[in-house]
Amino acid sequence: LHQSGLTGYRLLTDECGEVFYQQIVQYMQETLGSQGVQLLLNKMSDRERKTEEADLKAKQAETGGSIDRYDSEMNQASQKSRQAAQEAENRQQQEGQISTQPAPTQPQADNPISIIKRIMKMGILELVLPPGREISTRTVSKDTMVSGRQLQQGMEMPDGVTADSSYTSGVLFQQYLMNHLGNYTDPSKESLAYQMEYVFGGRDNDIDNLKSVASKLLFIREGVNFACLMADNVKRTEAQALAAAIASGFLVPPAAVVIESALLLCWAFAESVLDVRELFAGGKIPLVKTSADWQISLSNLSSLMEGLDSMRKNNDHGLSYEDYLQVLILPVSKEKKVMRAMDMIEDAIRKKGRANFYMDSCVVALEAFAEVKANRKKEFQVIRQYCYE
Repeated sequence: LHQSGLTGYRLLTDECGEVFYQQIVQYMQETLGSQGVQLLLNKMSDRERKTEEADLKAKQAETGGSIDRYDSEMNQASQKSRQAAQEAENRQQQEGQISTQPAPTQPQADNPISIIKRIMKMGILELVLPPGREISTRTVSKDTMVSGRQLQQGMEMPDGVTADSSYTSGVLFQQYLMNHLGNYTDPSKESLAYQMEYVFGGRDNDIDNLKSVASKLLFIREGVNFACLMADNVKRTEAQALAAAIASGFLVPPAAVVIESALLLCWAFAESVLDVRELFAGGKIPLVKTSADWQISLSNLSSLMEGLDSMRKNNDHGLSYEDYLQVLILPVSKEKKVMRAMDMIEDAIRKKGRANFYMDSCVVALEAFAEVKANRKKEFQVIRQYCYE
């Protein structure tokens, strides 16, 4: 043997974890088969489409500024009312008349908007988590994880890895994570308890990751529910009647339209709180509701906090928390999902007793050479590649 050595090697984390990603995709293709892959794709694409529509509706409802416009209208109405009362009193004094009769007052309709506005400012987990369930407070040190430290790099090999950005591979990769990582309804015993929530949020602790998922769930449900209200003539009529009564009580009938928009937004928010709370309690909620699926009436809006657990209801034909979580994670970039998945898997392996395990020390392919002289006459060189198939 004259000389030998390595001319190239590839690590599991090279190319932002592309090898890791493709190994998982290949495993899922072999496990599910072509029919199983197609069923999974059909299910996920339909949910993703409906969720994107809901997300758009939620943003439209939010940018409408219904609550801000309501506040502005009510402030103006209050100022005008005080101004009118002051002017009437001044006229009476100028005319030398002092009225002993109190000014007539309009009967005030029950206005739930101010109550819902206060609830909107509450902590998200306080609103949506059912009582009696302990929340994980685990944390991780991100600077020691794959996504937070300087990774080792392999030596370039002639046949490089081609990045796979197909939709099918993305769905298969994510399904693998759902099958193997923990979440709120099925916590992990190693690493963070809510690993899938970490893939979504990327925070270094379970509580913040759970908050990010809960906030996004509430946002999406609010968009769907607002759209359902807008399409329901019966509920729109209820909201219009109450808005007219509130506006009349404030002596500003023109503000009825703004009050109606604020009422619908508050109604959608209250319904969404019950939805997300039911999901965290282990129930199911349909992505798009009918009138029969609705949980809270307009007259009960002011009693939302008292009915958080008595008014919500499960729908067996709906989606579970895990179903919604999977849809939420789909839009997260491939790079973030891959890096965060490697974080969780590496940390879980360390917690199982291999404290010095590093994903960027895992060799998945190598190329070696040897120069040999045989029988003192022939000299030749051998180059071989070895890799996991």
